[in-house]
Amino acid sequence: MSSATRSPAAGRWSEAAPGFGYTPDPERRKGVRFASGGTVPVTILDLDNCSAFEVELVDISRQGLGLVMNQPLPVGTQIVVEIGATDVFGVILRNRRLPNGRYRAGVAIDLAVGSSNAGVAAG
Repeated sequence: MSSATRSPAAGRWSEAAPGFGYTPDPERRKGVRFASGGTVPVTILDLDNCSAFEVELVDISRQGLGLVMNQPLPVGTQIVVEIGATDVFGVILRNRRLPNGRYRAGVAIDLAVGSSNAGVAAG
């Protein structure tokens, strides 16, 4: 049996561990993405394991973030990404393994809270 996985929505098959293989077709993205750079702290929101680590922020849009990390996070994992003075709450939607062995994650933004916006919901 193949290890390929696929989301119910239209997209491409990708060879990966279950839960980590779906990548969307680029034309299905809802918003414009802006390239970013640098590392940002991420905290996993889990009662049993609230671990924090650094990831590379590669792009950002109103609806989501693109992250690159050393280990994949399971789809559905809730996280907080600290971008400057703003805490961005989101959920991992997809992961794919890159040729260099790292993982590219897509994160849907649920809420952004910062010093200049006292609780602005994403949308």
